Amino acid sequence: MLYVLSVDDALKQVVAGVTTLPVEFASPDDADGRILASDIVSPLNLPPFANSAMDGYALRAADTTQASPDAPVRLLVSATIAAGARTTATLRPCQAAKIMTGAPIPLGADAVIKYELVTVAADGRIELREPCALGNCVRQPGEDVQMGRTVLMAGTVLTPAGIGVLASLGRTSVPCVRRPRVALLGTGDELAAPGQPLAPGQIYDTNTPMLAAYLRRLGAEVVASYTLRDRLGAVRDALQTIRLLGVDLIVSSGGISTGDFDVVKDALQAEGAIDFWQIRMRPGKPLAFGRCADTPFIGLPGNPLAAFVGCTLYVQSVIRRMQGLDPTPPTIQAICQEPIRNGSQKRHFLRGTLSWAADQIGVRLAGGQLPTQFSTVTQSTCLIIADEGRTLYEIGECISVIPLSYAPQGFW
Repeated sequence: MLYVLSVDDALKQVVAGVTTLPVEFASPDDADGRILASDIVSPLNLPPFANSAMDGYALRAADTTQASPDAPVRLLVSATIAAGARTTATLRPCQAAKIMTGAPIPLGADAVIKYELVTVAADGRIELREPCALGNCVRQPGEDVQMGRTVLMAGTVLTPAGIGVLASLGRTSVPCVRRPRVALLGTGDELAAPGQPLAPGQIYDTNTPMLAAYLRRLGAEVVASYTLRDRLGAVRDALQTIRLLGVDLIVSSGGISTGDFDVVKDALQAEGAIDFWQIRMRPGKPLAFGRCADTPFIGLPGNPLAAFVGCTLYVQSVIRRMQGLDPTPPTIQAICQEPIRNGSQKRHFLRGTLSWAADQIGVRLAGGQLPTQFSTVTQSTCLIIADEGRTLYEIGECISVIPLSYAPQGFW
């Protein structure tokens, strides 16, 4: 059945009934970009023992209170302590220990002075010409993290920094939401695989590699990918094979419009319960959504730009819901740095570039905006949202944008 929907209604419907995937344990080495499934509580203090923040000399601060340029304090160096050492040294009055960064503070010491601030006398003693404050350059136990503190919360997207924290706690496994398993299906007689010579009327398959890369960036696992001719039997065979793979989501591109050779809709109607939508948006008006057997299915348009925008909106929302995250595509407000026009009566998603100036996030168009100009996506760091009913956003007006968080050049 064909429905006409707003973008917001379509987003609500695609995530309805989608639930968070089960938990599995992953090693920190394999956890980058994964979603933490439960809170991580520190089993120890960080640092676990008092240690030196500098290369220098551990000493008793009280021994240095009378130090001055005219009357330096002289201390006997009684030990050398390296990082990783199990020291049994105990400092007595007027003694110091040579110490390396990260090495444990010896008993009796309560401060560290940097190498550069002392003079080593001919007899090996060190001379201080100013007092050293109590606790100077000493990292206390629990100064970073105290035992029992929650250091990472459920729902956190693990980053290299988060993985470093997990390693500092000695974790060898971490509870994560299982990666969504996705199958990709592209159709079209006009498609040729990259590397093959183009026959008359053919174009290279853009969507399958693009969507696979996008899905991996979103934290999904692409377990199968098909590029098929516009043949009903071939599409039905692929759908039946995909059903045996135990995937969590099927994403297709192409074959969902009203053309004579758009066979995906016929195959889906035979294999599942699928609705065909017309969304009040540009690009990406046609969208198919439903289930193939029990597996959610999203059918994107064949136009690469429309498929890209549809993936950013609808596929991302479903993946985020499966990961236990807020499914709404993250948006921010930006200031128009040039007039931004909406040439349609629909919600228009334009390619844009974010910048930071004068304590404000600014946005401007990124190159050409024609539906055929897909290459300008490579210059974009966001999708600009020009709402229905708005024909013009003036310079200085606020406008909503969806940051493309994977953009290697950053937001600005």
